[in-house]
Amino acid sequence: MTAGDPVQVAGGVVRVQLPPGQTLDQRDAVARWSPDPAAGAFTVVSGAPQDGGADELLAAERAGAEEDAVQRDEETVRGGLSVRHVRYTSRRHTPRVVLAGGDTGPRHGGDEDVSSLSEFYFVAGPKRLVRVGYTVATDAPADVREALQHVLAGVRVGDEP
Repeated sequence: MTAGDPVQVAGGVVRVQLPPGQTLDQRDAVARWSPDPAAGAFTVVSGAPQDGGADELLAAERAGAEEDAVQRDEETVRGGLSVRHVRYTSRRHTPRVVLAGGDTGPRHGGDEDVSSLSEFYFVAGPKRLVRVGYTVATDAPADVREALQHVLAGVRVGDEP
């Protein structure tokens, strides 16, 4: 997979290289791309430092998951900025819901275990905190997982070449 031109996101704090012809869908402070929206997505979220970072995200995951396991949690400096890299898995049970069904009547959904893998960089930029990375279902096709991992590997932070 060759990368397209880098897309500057969050005021240039991070640059993301997507596959050729692909773009980030920007809505408010969230930019999103996915090779398969049902399986997972790559996101860039930009906010104020007080909005919360890795500790808050991990605490929220622990509160809502039946199981979670942090596989990686390390801090480094990249491109002149502080970066915290977290990777974790979680499993949660979704509630059973009744879905409106056209001609066939109501259908039921949920009531299943859902497992996912998430990997994010938390970049402390000037006056903002940027979360960049992906969440993907653990049973997603290998090419979807690889595409999301490839985009994360190509992220450039701050003044990195």
